[in-house]
Amino acid sequence: MVFNLRTFQLKSYQCSDCEFTGATRSTVTNHFKRVHLQMTLKHVVHRCGYCDYSTDNVCTLRDHEKAIHLGIKDKRCDECGFTCTAASSLKRHKMTHTGERPFKCEWPGCGYASNRRNHLQVYEHSSNTAI
Repeated sequence: MVFNLRTFQLKSYQCSDCEFTGATRSTVTNHFKRVHLQMTLKHVVHRCGYCDYSTDNVCTLRDHEKAIHLGIKDKRCDECGFTCTAASSLKRHKMTHTGERPFKCEWPGCGYASNRRNHLQVYEHSSNTAI
């Protein structure tokens, strides 16, 4: 069988809110629901082999087992040597060096910004209830 690499292209789908990419649209949709909407996807449950922890995301389970049970921190900051288990944690950590705070309050005149979406949501919630 002859395979022509020039005509074969892998499709790649990108999340509209971050740099995450996936091979299928459903992978990116599930990522978006889980990460950005903080929804629990009920279709598959992965259980930790060491404790009662369970999740719908096999990558989250792998990171849990590496960090909590195996003590493996295989992601390392080139700048300061900080180590962690998840690539997302390393990415957020690196923002401490750059000062990047991508989640900004949209309230006029407010300068609050955070490197965590949930911190902004808590901030906005507490600010809006006081008004």
